[in-house]
Amino acid sequence: MRVTTLLAGRKVKDVETQANLLFDRLKPLKILEESLSRNLSEIKLLINQARKQAASIKVAVSADRDCIRAYQPQISSTNYNTLTLNVKTREPDNLLFYLGSSTSSDFLAVEMRRGNVAFLWDMGSGSARVEFPDFRIDDNQWHSIHVSRFGNTGSLSVKEMSSTQKPPTKTSKSPGTADVLDINNSTLMFVGGLGGQIKKSPAVKVTHFKGCIGEAFLNGKSIGLWNYIEKEGKCHGCFGSSGGYKSEIKVSAGLLHFEGCERQPVPCTQLQVPSDFCAGCLHVLPYRKGVSSKSYVGCIKNLEISRSTFDLLRNSYGVRKGCVLEPIRSVSFLKGGYVELPPKSLSPDSELLATFATKNSSGVILVALGGGSEQQGRRQARVPFFSIMLIDGHVEVHVNSGDGTSLRKALLHAPTGTYGDGREHSISLVRNRRIITVQLDETNSVEMKLGPLAESRTINVSHLYVGGMPEAEGTSMFKMRSSFHGCIRNLIFNMELLDFTSAVGYEQVDLDTCVRSERLRLALHGEDHDLLPESLGPPSPEQCAVDTAPEYVPSAHQFGLMQNSHFVLPFNQSAVRKK
Repeated sequence: MRVTTLLAGRKVKDVETQANLLFDRLKPLKILEESLSRNLSEIKLLINQARKQAASIKVAVSADRDCIRAYQPQISSTNYNTLTLNVKTREPDNLLFYLGSSTSSDFLAVEMRRGNVAFLWDMGSGSARVEFPDFRIDDNQWHSIHVSRFGNTGSLSVKEMSSTQKPPTKTSKSPGTADVLDINNSTLMFVGGLGGQIKKSPAVKVTHFKGCIGEAFLNGKSIGLWNYIEKEGKCHGCFGSSGGYKSEIKVSAGLLHFEGCERQPVPCTQLQVPSDFCAGCLHVLPYRKGVSSKSYVGCIKNLEISRSTFDLLRNSYGVRKGCVLEPIRSVSFLKGGYVELPPKSLSPDSELLATFATKNSSGVILVALGGGSEQQGRRQARVPFFSIMLIDGHVEVHVNSGDGTSLRKALLHAPTGTYGDGREHSISLVRNRRIITVQLDETNSVEMKLGPLAESRTINVSHLYVGGMPEAEGTSMFKMRSSFHGCIRNLIFNMELLDFTSAVGYEQVDLDTCVRSERLRLALHGEDHDLLPESLGPPSPEQCAVDTAPEYVPSAHQFGLMQNSHFVLPFNQSAVRKK
């Protein structure tokens, strides 16, 4: 028995020794695996940076009927689209733009026939075409083409780039009720000519392009014409254009994280620097409680500390000279809260579109209140308002025209059981005098009929809230007052895409993001649950901001064009204390 125990002990020791040897042999492989993982992450980052570099090149592209460039559209399925193309050509028949897929009939296209420009589209219930007549652009001059689609309504305008006059707009509507452009994994975009990767709609007659395209913008974002994913034929650049297109590099090297007045032009003349101010803290370093680790997005100029000025382009990364403030189209509601926008009344002929996504079953999507909304009794029946709410997974729309008749309601049931499934859903509300039609995700629409007195009455409102409302508002009018928890974007009133930077006020929201859970937001921002709540309310008078943000901020530098853009601020802390 004793011998057996000794033999067993020796075998255990042998096994342990062999296991240790194996682990020692695995260590280099483990280190190699970690190194490869890091390298792959770095390679992916470099690829993304290279693509952004390519997208920032502003050299016009040319083709001579034998060049095809395919792009990956950086958009999702939505109920609106805008497109701007700057074109120069002598060819009377051209295909300027095509977006579509092999698995869906949905498409957008801009073509030229006999020198005139036409916009074509199909959302799934039939194609439509609107042409800009009596204005040929095959004269080898630069022209700007602007296209927009809101729901099933498309519009087109064309002007010579040297002209200062505003061109007329031609509009048309596509048949049926479909109003969402389907974007899927097979969707491709072509600027100048069409390849065989996808099936062309029979409504489009031209597939080639001959000429130059200077710039292209889809949904307000620049399409990097040199950032294509596929290319066929002989493709070249187009130089010497009157539009002044040239190569523009937007990235420089360097190091800092600057915490400032987010999304505001910052003509700061004074900056309070505490004794424990950390200059050059990178995003990988730990942050103090209550300090947001979210990268700054916006413009900074005239940075001065202790009477010393700093060049924001020196020792910087991802910072561009000059600054154009882009509008904000999306907002995330993750702690409760709301955004108040300038009021928009519901006229007898009007339309409202919005996209939302949430994992919660209930929440306020939009509320528009008329004056004196807290009146009681019979007088309250004459207070106009309309609202869109998610209640127990379904959407309810309430409308009171203020004519003294009863409240009108529409209930839209989710085909899958709930609209709180984390997916994006598009809602449209169309008023045609007394008839209000509500539709969700191109499913069967629901109609409400207002009273006879509302035939030509505008539903005037004084407050427009998105995602919730202040505690004191509408307490006697709404039983369900829970704030929305998720993302709302692309809010459109009467073919006007609303900009959340024009907000009258907001509380507990993240602007210019579209996240649907608090955990995801914390991961994106590099925060943890121990951080104090971050206040994102309107700037106080002491903060460096202006009342109206201009589109272009002269002498400023733009942050946020690349992930972790920053600037290293070298200064002597003891010298700051002495001064």
